[in-house]
Amino acid sequence: VQAEDLVLPLPGSGIRYPTYLQKVYEEVSLEVLKLPLSVFHEAPPFGMPLVGDYRRMVVKPMCVEWEVLSPEEAAARARSNKGRLLKTDAQRLLEAQAGVNLTHNAESPQNQEKAFHPKNASIPSTGTGSIILKCDLPSSSYLTVAVREVTRKDDGWQGVNKL
Repeated sequence: VQAEDLVLPLPGSGIRYPTYLQKVYEEVSLEVLKLPLSVFHEAPPFGMPLVGDYRRMVVKPMCVEWEVLSPEEAAARARSNKGRLLKTDAQRLLEAQAGVNLTHNAESPQNQEKAFHPKNASIPSTGTGSIILKCDLPSSSYLTVAVREVTRKDDGWQGVNKL
């Protein structure tokens, strides 16, 4: 079994908890949510069913690419793209429909779509630059969660240690 194959039940009426974790789920529900676990299996509030779900414990991103920008490069790109380092999905869709590039002084599409690899990356020696990360993930999976896990400091919350 690989870590990507493991799933965790999210509380809801359609979920069956592993017998050995039932008590832990009940305790964490009370401590973190301030609700008994049974509330998720009763008549739904406001007629909205809370069926729950099984979420993968680990999701492995595919097609990972990154680009390191110096402070000057980041500032120039942001200036040319209405304050953003990347185009929004809406901006890309509108450009595709119109057949034009909506940003001023934007880099060529060949450079924007270029894959970046560690051997091509250089970290600036002064100031703060930017790192642009791109990858493919299944729905309801977020790269920001992985970045937070890698960069965050211990916040002292011990809830995760109970699982």
